[in-house]
Amino acid sequence: AKFGGLLDNARTAEKKNDFQKALRLIESALKIFPENPVALNEKARLLGHLGNEDIALGICTKLVEKHGDDEALLTNKGFILMKNKRYVEAMKCFDKALGKDPCIVPALNNKGQIHMLNDEFSKAMTCFDKVLKIDKKNFFAVLNKGKTYELQGKEKLAKIHFARASRINPHEFARYVFSAISGTEQYIWK
Repeated sequence: AKFGGLLDNARTAEKKNDFQKALRLIESALKIFPENPVALNEKARLLGHLGNEDIALGICTKLVEKHGDDEALLTNKGFILMKNKRYVEAMKCFDKALGKDPCIVPALNNKGQIHMLNDEFSKAMTCFDKVLKIDKKNFFAVLNKGKTYELQGKEKLAKIHFARASRINPHEFARYVFSAISGTEQYIWK
């Protein structure tokens, strides 16, 4: 129960964007079960959020080698590759994960972001629309659709989607606005 409680508390901290606290909790869980793939995968994702992509990628690579082509592991590895701007490799991870389960929301969102970065707007929208069929209130899909419209010069549609995203998750939207204004890389966009 202690291990599971630590994982649950880490996920709660992560949802609150307290990545440092979440990482401490995951590391405590790993003291109980050092080779647990779920905890290691979560540690890698948190390290990626905290800017330690090289360590995170090393963990992900070892997990995929040891546990095969698990969709969650592939999606996380793709996310970390994407943060390192290794888009071709990231896309391969997302495609492989989606080949196993076409409804993996993070893989679809991240794949859409890569298409958006490559000015492949139609492909990006297809990914975001698939997410919204699965979860019509997915903040990132709505936000990414807004950004895609903005990049295409479709300001009215962009504003509609940004307003919708702000209603879905006001806190995360505020982080996006701050990121856009300050030039920090909270979001992987042009």
